[in-house]
Amino acid sequence: KFKRKQHQTMARLHFVLSILTFSGILFILACGKKVSEDKPALKFRGDGTFKIVQFTDVHFGENPGEWWGPWQDNMSKRVMGSILDAELPDLVIMTGDMLTGNNIVDNATVYWKMMVSPMESRNITWAVTFGNHHDLASGKGGTRKDLMNYDISFDNSRSMFGPSNIEGVSNYILPILDQRDKVKSQLFIMDSNSKCSQITFFPYWINETR
Repeated sequence: KFKRKQHQTMARLHFVLSILTFSGILFILACGKKVSEDKPALKFRGDGTFKIVQFTDVHFGENPGEWWGPWQDNMSKRVMGSILDAELPDLVIMTGDMLTGNNIVDNATVYWKMMVSPMESRNITWAVTFGNHHDLASGKGGTRKDLMNYDISFDNSRSMFGPSNIEGVSNYILPILDQRDKVKSQLFIMDSNSKCSQITFFPYWINETR
């Protein structure tokens, strides 16, 4: 009986995968606990649905020094906006490498603001997890901790710092409530860390602390 209800719950989560390559990791689990948050809770709609749009590997700041870099960033914003207007999601999840940090010096937050502007201008809630390019920004304000602090300063962000005993900054759980304010499902969002080698990539991305 529980499994049948769980499958019914999962079927109501509609995903729009704007780009299919994952840098961060997202899991879903149905459960039944109550939750309290500083910001308004995520909720299933009255018809029992909850729509998520996923963006990943958009790479804002890919090449600030040449003409095509800013052009690509503007086109990325337009595509993101078009998807949001078409889908009208309840939540956007950005699963890594939304910035090309190794090409950004002292202005990572400028590109971060550009990255979240399609959601911010439409009053759409979002959450982020980090990929391997996010902490490569040189200069000020470019670490994972800096970027997470900046992201959670936005009212529409539901991102959060994860537990200190788990490797990575952006490991956290987002509950989704039903109409009775009980947790119907949870999103498990996991940080995939940064640099890795071809041989050791899996233990580094997903290690025992998770």
